[in-house]
Amino acid sequence: MANVGILDVAKAAQVSVATVSRVINEPEKVGDKTLQRVQAAIQALGYEPNASARSLRSQRSRVIGVVLPTLLNPVFAECLKGIADTATRGGYAILPFFTEYHLERESQAVALLLASNVEGIVLRLSKTACPYVLAYNQHPEHPCVTVNGEQAMIELIGHLAKQGHRRIAMVSGHLHVSDRAQQRSRGYLKGMDRAGLAPMPLLEVPFMDQTPDDQAASAPKKSGLHLACVAQLLHQTDRPTAVIGSNDLIAIRCLRTAQQIGLRVPQDISIIGFDGIGLGAELFPRPATIVQPNEEIGRHTLACRVALPLAMLTFGNAAAAQTAICYNCPPEWADWASQIEAIKQHTGITVPPDNKNSGQSLAQLVAESANPVADVTYLGITFAIQAQKEGVTQAYKPKGWEQIPEGLKDPQGHWFAIHSGTMGIMVNKSALGDVPVPASWNDLLKPEYKGLVGYLDPSSAFVGYVGAVAINEALGGTMDNFDPAINWFKALQKNNPIVPKQTAYARLISGEIPILLDYDFSAYRAQYKDGEDVAFVIPQEGTIVVPYVMSLVNKAPHTEEGRKVLDFVLSEQGQSIWANAFLRPVRSSAISEQAQSRFLPDSEYARAKAIDYDRMAQGQKPFAERYLAEVR
Repeated sequence: MANVGILDVAKAAQVSVATVSRVINEPEKVGDKTLQRVQAAIQALGYEPNASARSLRSQRSRVIGVVLPTLLNPVFAECLKGIADTATRGGYAILPFFTEYHLERESQAVALLLASNVEGIVLRLSKTACPYVLAYNQHPEHPCVTVNGEQAMIELIGHLAKQGHRRIAMVSGHLHVSDRAQQRSRGYLKGMDRAGLAPMPLLEVPFMDQTPDDQAASAPKKSGLHLACVAQLLHQTDRPTAVIGSNDLIAIRCLRTAQQIGLRVPQDISIIGFDGIGLGAELFPRPATIVQPNEEIGRHTLACRVALPLAMLTFGNAAAAQTAICYNCPPEWADWASQIEAIKQHTGITVPPDNKNSGQSLAQLVAESANPVADVTYLGITFAIQAQKEGVTQAYKPKGWEQIPEGLKDPQGHWFAIHSGTMGIMVNKSALGDVPVPASWNDLLKPEYKGLVGYLDPSSAFVGYVGAVAINEALGGTMDNFDPAINWFKALQKNNPIVPKQTAYARLISGEIPILLDYDFSAYRAQYKDGEDVAFVIPQEGTIVVPYVMSLVNKAPHTEEGRKVLDFVLSEQGQSIWANAFLRPVRSSAISEQAQSRFLPDSEYARAKAIDYDRMAQGQKPFAERYLAEVR
């Protein structure tokens, strides 16, 4: 019927024009019988309300802007369906935008949506005072609809451990673009710690090819490279027996890679995802997964939004603007867990845990130098010197710079020490049984220690290289002559040493590695914080003291946040955390009397010396090459 107006509907339904308007704009305020009568009249007459006019009159658009990372991941498609269904029932329309995991596109989408007078949108939380509802995210002060990804991952690790898995790896999307990935990686690390297992290096891959559109034609495809990284992980001699993908799509890529290199799933390796997308049910073998109710999350998120006057929806990337990515900050090492928590509490900046070692961090910084992911990095001093030479650090002198002794900082500010440790022998006395606690480096070569000694791979892990230098110096070698260390490691091979690539604290505590070459602070943590029967030995032949340093990454994506993190770790509060973790903070005033009393006597530490760290850095690559050629 042509030219049907609101007056015609009012006459047909025998109600006032105001009632028809309420039915159209605020149906929840109209009784059921009247609502049905007016809606029947609208349908019979073919009346179509003018949306623009309604918006002008009511100052409400009844449009919800939804900014999602992608629709290629079925998780978000399922969630969007839940949002759309609920929006339709409530008289709302939705206007979706997709960022493809690019934060700058999120800003563009927000600007467009605000200009469109939408009533709810995704927004970086630090940029708005409006109320909001979180989807796929958790926050102690704001409404949120999600699953507890961290707890789910902890429980999954516990289940896998009960099934007999000891080498469990995680392949994750890049942590800096997803709070969901951060939650799940935290759960992985906590779960491994609770199970007494050593976490394997976290392998980060993009959720998809994130090449900008204007570069896509000339850029090489990355998916093959990422699958090659997974293949390399699965080709290791000590490959994982279980691999967890931070989402189902990553797990499916791992499944495909395993099949391509001849591994059977689940007979040879278990692969587990997270999300429970419908696509997984169509695959054979069907990957195991943690199921989350994505469509229901979408429905409940919008239901919460409708209950708020001008609510904002966000899908987990909201914290990105207040995130600083740190390479090599493993929670179980040097009590980084407490440091990360304190950084968040005092600065509001989230630092996702990262389980790389120094060598892996440097390699990734160099590989990403054109488009960095990390903002700051924590490295053994020799790797920091190499990083500066590679051009992957930038100068920054944090607050408290003048209190760092000369020789423990780069004059331009490319790196600075935050604490130091003394290399020695960490011993789980309970796991030794009747075998005596060793007193020297050469004791470890005796037959009674066969199968009991572990050290980190000195060709990639800084702590492993520190152990090699300590042994070399103690046995009469120099930075120009590593023969004593090479000969010692050759002799140790007769005792079948255990050689992990990552921090092995949990494996020592569990008794799997009764003796480990490690720092004093790890042993004191085990003894005084975790209550374990652990001893630390400064070998009779002597050892070395080595600083650990931090740097601001060159062209860091979050430079200001990175600077705030560096300011905090060098502050009195940050330094006291290192001291309470039994490290020697670079600001000595931060050591409490209680912490000082738990160190070995000064007479023992008299056998520990500082060395020329620049020479140590120069000798690292030649030693690694000799070690790989002659020992391993």
